[in-house]
Amino acid sequence: MICVILSLAAFGQPYYVAPTAVTRIPGTLERPFAGLHRAQQAARQVRGTVFLRGGVYHLPETLVFTSEDSGLQDSPLVFRAYDNERPVISGGVRLERLEWRPYRDGILQANVPEGLQTEEIFVNGRRQILARYPNFDPKAQYFDGFAADAVSRERAARWTDPTGGYFHACTPRSGRLHLAHHRQGRSG
Repeated sequence: MICVILSLAAFGQPYYVAPTAVTRIPGTLERPFAGLHRAQQAARQVRGTVFLRGGVYHLPETLVFTSEDSGLQDSPLVFRAYDNERPVISGGVRLERLEWRPYRDGILQANVPEGLQTEEIFVNGRRQILARYPNFDPKAQYFDGFAADAVSRERAARWTDPTGGYFHACTPRSGRLHLAHHRQGRSG
């Protein structure tokens, strides 16, 4: 009994959260919180350890830690994995019920929610190659493939709508390599 009391004093209130949970209360091992934001709110009220069960936590909004989340030496606030489980916190948007259809040459396409902006897409946990020029080359030294004419005037003149397009550049600058990343916006 004394060991249990000392353990609670050292770690404070234990909270549990799981990406597959459906309840907002009470945050126990048997009934974990459904999201990190809810666990954070509870831990701000009574300091303790928030145990993250394994799985992927897709955040609908940024999880912001402030001074409210600072613990004290005698009552720390800790977020950590539960036992040997592997939680993954993802800022990505989970796209569900997409209707994939063939495009051409083994390429699939699907309509996504309007306004979605992304540089990466994962399908079943595997990073996919987005449409690009030049085509993906896993043996290329830079950017998985490069071409001298990627942003030439002639090539850019053929773009139907460059809005939202990205280019990555690797150029010599002051004797060192300079990496640039630019997203093309709509002008005017």
